[in-house]
This record gives sequence, structure tokens and C-alpha cells, in this order.
Amino acid sequence: MIINHLTQTTEVNVLTQNVYLKKALESLIVECTAGDKKVRSGYRPAFINKSEHFRVALIDTEYIYHLRGAWHKIYKEIIRADYYVFISLTDMKFGRVPFLPLCGSVSKVKKALLHIINSVGQKKHSLTRSNPLSSLSFSEKELFFFLISGYGMDEIFLALGKSKKTVYQSRTNLMKKMRLTNKKDLHMMLKFCEFVEYYTFRESTQATGDNASLVNNGRLPFLPNPVEHDMH
Repeated sequence: MIINHLTQTTEVNVLTQNVYLKKALESLIVECTAGDKKVRSGYRPAFINKSEHFRVALIDTEYIYHLRGAWHKIYKEIIRADYYVFISLTDMKFGRVPFLPLCGSVSKVKKALLHIINSVGQKKHSLTRSNPLSSLSFSEKELFFFLISGYGMDEIFLALGKSKKTVYQSRTNLMKKMRLTNKKDLHMMLKFCEFVEYYTFRESTQATGDNASLVNNGRLPFLPNPVEHDMH
């Protein structure tokens, strides 16, 4: 959707499979900009000046979780956008990643959306593999990378040389810090971090030669094939 300001236009692109969520967000954006004096109500420019066109991407983490085949599209949208924010219906903590939880009050969400829309000139956040894990200790990060690589808990016990009680306690602490309430949340966070790995790999190699085929298929040379993580 296009929002027309006095001096520029803002394009907001919501990337989600949830059509109801997309419509709800677009309605909230219309509402929260209705009283903004910077917005020309009903004004549509005859053409868009590229230098005055601000692109915002709102990316649903459920979209990343459920549709690995969309990762390349999401990657391209982040590159294209002047500003991007990940959104979720949960209150998971994504570290230093730009994130908007949609589980709060409507007024709070509208205020956050208006701030995002008016973020012209703000520097776009760099997306690195360390960003989502900024709140974790070294041992928790170590455990997390075992999980993201598809190792089961029995394999992790052996690899770390720690007792089952210690490893399970580390996983519990990890989940609390990241506000993960159940195993689905943990699995979703693992998928999100796999996407970040995909993104950073795509950025570092620019997908040349054989690597382009791997990246476009959503498979990385240093990660195993997608698996269902054993988290029992």
C-alpha cells in the first residue's frame, strides 16, 4: 500500500501468508496515519520520484517458519526496502533484530506502526547471525547452534560432554530469555535463525556460480537439510 506524505510517498509491503493479518495491518496503518498532518489524505501523485519514495517491509515470522521456499523473496524485499521490521503474533524476543510484536494493545501497535512509517532517514538495521542471540550466554549460544544444525538432544549430551540435567536446564534458560513459551516457539526461532544464516550467506557470496543454485533452493552448504528438530 502507498501512503502519501506532503514531501514524499511511503510504500508499505506486508509479507505474510495470513490474508486477515495483512488486511488488519493495512487498516491500522490507514487509521494511524489519518490524523498525521504530514499525510495528504486522498492525494495521489501523477508519478513517484524515486528519491522521495520510502519503502518499508513488514515481514511475518510465521511466513519464514512455514514457507522456506519464500526465503529468497523475503531476502530480496529486505535488500529493496529502506527500512524493515519483523512482525509476530507472539512476544518472542528477537535480540537486536528490528521487531514489532502484535500481541499488545491496538493503540500500542498503531503507535509503533506510525513510528515505522515515519522512519525516513533512519539507518536500516544490519542483519547478522549474532543479532537474534545477543541476550544468550556462550553456553546457551553453543546449545542453540547445535539445535539449529539439526542435532537431537541425545547427540548434544554426547557432543558437549554434559549431563542431561545441565543441557535441559540450559535449554529452559534459553527459552526464558527469548520468551519462548513452548516447543513450537523454539522451533520457530530456530527457523528464523536459519533464515538469518541464509541471508548472511546470500549477502557474503552474492550468490555466484554453484552457490546461486544452493541459495535459490534455500539450502546452505554449511547447514544440513531441513529436519524436524528432536527437542524432547
